[in-house]
Amino acid sequence: MSNIRNSLYVTSVYLSESFTKSTAQLKKKSCEVPRCFKRSTIIPVPKKPKISGLNDYRPVTLTYLKDITGPLLDPHQFAYRANRSVDDAVNMGMHYILQHLDRPGNYARILFVDVSSAFNTIIPDLLQTKLMKISVPTPICQWITNFLTDRQQQVRFGKLTPGSLTISTGAPQGCVLSPLLFSLYTNDCTATDPSVKLLKFADDTTVIGLISDGDESAYRQEVEQLAVWCSLNNLELNTLKTVEMVVLCIELYHLGSIMVQWVALPPHTSFI
Repeated sequence: MSNIRNSLYVTSVYLSESFTKSTAQLKKKSCEVPRCFKRSTIIPVPKKPKISGLNDYRPVTLTYLKDITGPLLDPHQFAYRANRSVDDAVNMGMHYILQHLDRPGNYARILFVDVSSAFNTIIPDLLQTKLMKISVPTPICQWITNFLTDRQQQVRFGKLTPGSLTISTGAPQGCVLSPLLFSLYTNDCTATDPSVKLLKFADDTTVIGLISDGDESAYRQEVEQLAVWCSLNNLELNTLKTVEMVVLCIELYHLGSIMVQWVALPPHTSFI
């Protein structure tokens, strides 16, 4: 029985490669993705044990398109990069903070940013512009744009499956290509001041302000710029889930709140 399974696996690899090559040749000139690859079904997956509303469901989309190799990403982006993981992002953040705290009087403010329905907000034309700016070949840009536009989508809830809907925004959740596309979409979202580090893992973003002499101006300005960038790129910051933590060695008084889109977030203090 195991020999049969092994034979089927080897055969499937060759058939898959042959099918992929033939499909690519058929669509090479037009840079189109076959419509059957863009058809998807959304299955609401509960985020919580008790459901009180639609926001308690996580929409997961099932598609049939494999991921592609993207260009070099921002060095502070840890998703979809060789030999990098979320642990590396955590370790780098800890390194920045602990090294900074070695000097007396220094402290760090850390903002954990949450973006609402991040993958659903990608604008295909804007993504294509960003990809072309970082020298992604035009045919690949057109393939990606075509994949994201005119997608047939339907929702399956239990045994109920209503009619489909055509959409041209966002990237399907659950598709292995979507985190990479979102990483590319946010590739130009970086910190400009050396005292502020912006670490990313797909749609998870952390802003680390390394504060010296009580001067928080650079950190606060970077947070404001992040909010503006999100607004310009059709991303919505979720202030209800965005939290801030302050790490310091001695207790400091009168630490003001950080403002995120006119919402004051009280800091959570941690002493080392």
